[in-house]
Amino acid sequence: MAITAADVKLNSLFSLEGRTAVLTGASGFLGRTFALALLANGARVVALGRSARLQQEATGWANQFGRENIAVHQIDMYDVAALDNLCNRIAAEEKSIDILINNAHELGSATGFNVPEGSLENSTFDQWQRNLQGGVYWAVQTTQRLGIRMKEQSRGSIINIATMYASVAPRRNSTRAQPP
Repeated sequence: MAITAADVKLNSLFSLEGRTAVLTGASGFLGRTFALALLANGARVVALGRSARLQQEATGWANQFGRENIAVHQIDMYDVAALDNLCNRIAAEEKSIDILINNAHELGSATGFNVPEGSLENSTFDQWQRNLQGGVYWAVQTTQRLGIRMKEQSRGSIINIATMYASVAPRRNSTRAQPP
């Protein structure tokens, strides 16, 4: 029997119905897209973010997909104790944790990303520390806390979003090596 277009349609390949996804960096460009895709495919989304935009986005998601399908937690992930507490609370309160998407990272002058003066030769020690914390430790911290719950459930998927800046330099004013 030949495979038809109906066989490979997204909703016939998989469903996220009844699944819960924890998404860090939910109010950023990629985060908003991930949240929309998760919700459109039936997942409940637990959205973490720092910016005020998170509440605005969440209102739109709730209106489109239902309030029961979105939980919002505004948090500064640099506050290690607060992030630990929040992850522990999410693990205790959610029916299940099926997906963890580690997407959060800070862009701006504090990290040297997406600013005109941002370059390797101009980076400070503090900028490197913030990059390491946001780019590595946040994913470790959420995985440690929420991964315990996934182990207890004997299932779960952890997705770590890496930066395109590993292969393309983040120099906004340069005519070379611009991100797509």
